[in-house]
Amino acid sequence: MTDSNSGTTTVLLICRQGASLEAYHKELAISGVKLVCVQSIFGFFQYTVYCRINGILVDMPTYMRCSEDEKALLNELVAVFPALRIKCNEQTGEIRTLPFVTNYPSNIAPALFVSAYCQPFTQRKVRASERSHRHLSGLLSITSPTESCCAVPTVTTYISCSGCFLVNFNPWNIGQRGWLALLDLEDPSPIEIEVCCVRMWGESGGLPGMGVRFIEFSGSHKFELSRMGGQNFMLEDA
Repeated sequence: MTDSNSGTTTVLLICRQGASLEAYHKELAISGVKLVCVQSIFGFFQYTVYCRINGILVDMPTYMRCSEDEKALLNELVAVFPALRIKCNEQTGEIRTLPFVTNYPSNIAPALFVSAYCQPFTQRKVRASERSHRHLSGLLSITSPTESCCAVPTVTTYISCSGCFLVNFNPWNIGQRGWLALLDLEDPSPIEIEVCCVRMWGESGGLPGMGVRFIEFSGSHKFELSRMGGQNFMLEDA
């Protein structure tokens, strides 16, 4: 699915500057396709660059120069998005390809890969922080953070410095806001949250519940959540 507002398919291209990048631009000059080009995966998390995408293309020489942290993050992302390894022979201009997973055919042309697999893929954002699989007890409240009598018990399946997934057999609606008190934190005061995704009971893929983002929290919350959930990849613009 392309961007419903612009009708554009957005593909993240990770490649260093040079003749290979120019060849990829020429190959992927397709109507309705936008390339977001960065020299490393962490460069994608600049505020003016970060956006929803439909797929990922990774130049292999660039990938080989990545740090272990960058490779670990990329390996997680290519398990979620349509992703293709590409390599250009700068002498002949020939582009060879190799999928990250066996779901896609070998040596498929990049333009064909984008049209066949990226364009139909539902556009989504890349998660912008590390996740930690921690089970923290919590209390959910729609109304007031001080009305514990109205709160519903829950537990996290993972947490990051920007949000978490909460087990809930009656999840709220996407976009709904409320309060979450994480009782295992040193500061258990309520954090304002917003529901980003929902998994109903009976759906495959894991426990029922809802993914939430943290809207506003204290400095002590930020310190603890960063320590538990790992780094935030988002970078201030230079």
